[in-house]
Amino acid sequence: KEDAPSQADCVDLLDELTRSDLEQLGGVSGRCARIRARLPAPQPLDFPKEDVQLGKTKVFLRKGPHTRLEAHRSRVVSTAAVLLQSELRGAVMRKIYLFHREAAVVVQRVFRGYVDRERARSLREAKASAVITRNVLMSYHRKRFLTLVLGCTKLQRLVRCAVAKRLGAAVKIQSLWRMWCACGTYWGLLKCIIVLQNRFRKGVAVALLRGMKKDMKNVGKLQEEKERLSPRW
Repeated sequence: KEDAPSQADCVDLLDELTRSDLEQLGGVSGRCARIRARLPAPQPLDFPKEDVQLGKTKVFLRKGPHTRLEAHRSRVVSTAAVLLQSELRGAVMRKIYLFHREAAVVVQRVFRGYVDRERARSLREAKASAVITRNVLMSYHRKRFLTLVLGCTKLQRLVRCAVAKRLGAAVKIQSLWRMWCACGTYWGLLKCIIVLQNRFRKGVAVALLRGMKKDMKNVGKLQEEKERLSPRW
């Protein structure tokens, strides 16, 4: 037929399908990849196109291509078998491990309970002895503390009286010294203010004098000022 595939197209299609099936069955990563890496690698599927013959319902191969294809298939089957065996052994060992782990957990729980009970008993005994010791020491130190408080109170009263007497004299001296310092500052500021006022008044007077001198030169203005200042009868 005109639309039937050629021999070269059949070979390429067989190569592509074989490689995709092998990749899907064997896998290219993970455990399958590691298992396949340990197995002997078969010859690549690069046989000539003349070794393949396409029939109506079947594909005919020569011995060489058929042997290579079977080698790849056996490698994929071996990989799957090794993977299944490893999964089975893992399941068996996992079951054994879980059984032993549960037994170890039970033993550890029982032992820890015993240890904790013994520790709690020792802690109760230590706490009781600590309470008794604390009460005895507290009564002893309370008596000693009260005696020291009474002695310190008397001593503080005497010291405070002496300090109050000295403090009164010191306060008087400090007040006099501060008053003298404040007076010195006040008189200094007063002198500065008086000097500034004199300078300001001098400037104002000079300005008025200059204005009056200018007005004296203007006769008409003097006449108007005289008329303004003269009483009207």
